[in-house]
Amino acid sequence: MKITGTSTYVKIEYNGKMVKVLGEMVIGGFVAFKNTMKAWEEPHQLEEFNDEIRNLIIDEVKEYCKDKEFKVEFE
Repeated sequence: MKITGTSTYVKIEYNGKMVKVLGEMVIGGFVAFKNTMKAWEEPHQLEEFNDEIRNLIIDEVKEYCKDKEFKVEFE
């Protein structure tokens, strides 16, 4: 898993695909708006992206950030 981004979004790499999530940088982390996770980034934009995939990604990110100083929280 790889998480990159700016003060207004993060990009999460999951199983070789990227998804962009809008949100806000906060002290010690990032608040991500899960309703903005709608599709994979190119070149996978036509592949299925649904609530099940969204929830899997959220769970993986929470687990990944568990022992890190920088946290990603989802609203």
